[in-house]
Amino acid sequence: FFFGMSRITKYGPRVLCLTTAAAAATTAYNSQAAVAAKAEPKANQSIVVVGAGVVGLASAYYLSRAGHRVVCIEAKDDVGLVASYRNGAAFCPAMLTSWASLSQCKVGVRALFFGDKKFQVEWNLFTDPKFWWWGIYYTLSCTPSISRSNTDTLQRLGLMSKACMAEMKSRHGGKLATHEGMYSTGLINVLDGADHLKQITSTFQADNLAALGHPFRHLESNKDIRELESAVSSKWQYATFNDTDTNGDARVFCNDLMDLCKKQGVEFRFGTSVDNLVVADGTISALKTSKGDVLSPDSVVLATGDSSSSMARIAGAFAPVYPVKGYVIEARTATPLQNNFFYSGDAVLVVPHQKDKVRISGYAEFRRASCQNTDVDQAKAKRLFDYAANIYEEGYLDWSTASTTCCHRPVSADDVPLIGPYGRISNLYINSGHGSKGWTLAAASGKLLADAVTTGHSADLDLSLFDPNRFSIPGLLQKAIGG
Repeated sequence: FFFGMSRITKYGPRVLCLTTAAAAATTAYNSQAAVAAKAEPKANQSIVVVGAGVVGLASAYYLSRAGHRVVCIEAKDDVGLVASYRNGAAFCPAMLTSWASLSQCKVGVRALFFGDKKFQVEWNLFTDPKFWWWGIYYTLSCTPSISRSNTDTLQRLGLMSKACMAEMKSRHGGKLATHEGMYSTGLINVLDGADHLKQITSTFQADNLAALGHPFRHLESNKDIRELESAVSSKWQYATFNDTDTNGDARVFCNDLMDLCKKQGVEFRFGTSVDNLVVADGTISALKTSKGDVLSPDSVVLATGDSSSSMARIAGAFAPVYPVKGYVIEARTATPLQNNFFYSGDAVLVVPHQKDKVRISGYAEFRRASCQNTDVDQAKAKRLFDYAANIYEEGYLDWSTASTTCCHRPVSADDVPLIGPYGRISNLYINSGHGSKGWTLAAASGKLLADAVTTGHSADLDLSLFDPNRFSIPGLLQKAIGG
């Protein structure tokens, strides 16, 4: 299907029609699922949220704030210990663009056949049926029209999330922290030259962000760049700047948000996993935990990141979310960094963390889910560090202080989160598939999830954009051809 991805735009409907016969077999299932998933929104429900990462906590926060009685179940012994534990720290609405695009497909094809140090695709993926389904939906989401629509959705969700964070801070004051003392003033994207600047600023990502009121500022000399960040190397003469982006520590946020949730009546059960979801007559009638407890909530929310797909299967539902491994390095700096930095040539992101520390993030590694691990390849870590060091003056970053962690990012098939009622089960909801964007999108995603549970609609964004049942092959074919 990787080859097919790269040919969709060229051959258009002729390629898409080749899959129609196979798609017909799924039509009945998907249409039934979509109809059955129309849950009965109502207030004052008893709700179990599974997962206490940043997305699960945001869900619990907004649900309890809406008047629901919430129990949050977490397999680990504390909040934010998986993907939220050491995030890349970038809160980045200006960087949001869909991974499901023709250009990214071509990167995947090259990585598969010729190798790529920054984007790794392993052949063992193709022995995993879950990846085939994910890949089919991904392929059909890569047409230019769908990709642009998804980028617009992500940018709007990111800007909504920034507004949600501001409202939460205003509401709770010093009781809700997002940083460890170092605030970024924006994003500097360093570029290879004038042609690179023209290319970057003529993309749909840039045009749409400008239309939403957040245009990129052009920097066309090293002096202009150094006025914003004195540590940058003299080699960089071109860049863009956007003050929409900032930074933050997801784990710090998780700890404070848990405390706020408790004050709103949320009960937490740590070291507890879900053994079974008992389904009767299209409804989850009971949730059985690893500690022998049997709960009978009105609704269940799955916010388990890269485990969402396997968790949904317990209830007989399918969530097209696949884990993608990424690296995060924490290292000391010679002087405080004031801005987030990105260099697309090496796909590396550098973000202030503490007064004398930054977090460096990069890499995307696709391999069969059963072969996934969080082991750190030190050679890869050093290469990523060197990519980051290349942005600054020599000696600015200190490798001797570096520590590296890896995590799996739960990427949906079109790179837009799944938020809302799911599958044939009327009281099952999901909030997952945020990929590398979870920290940026969590607050808004939690609010939208609470809206979906409570009223079935949102005054902020159209909930259908995030409908977990949207991955109908016929629906995507129609959308792609129509686009």
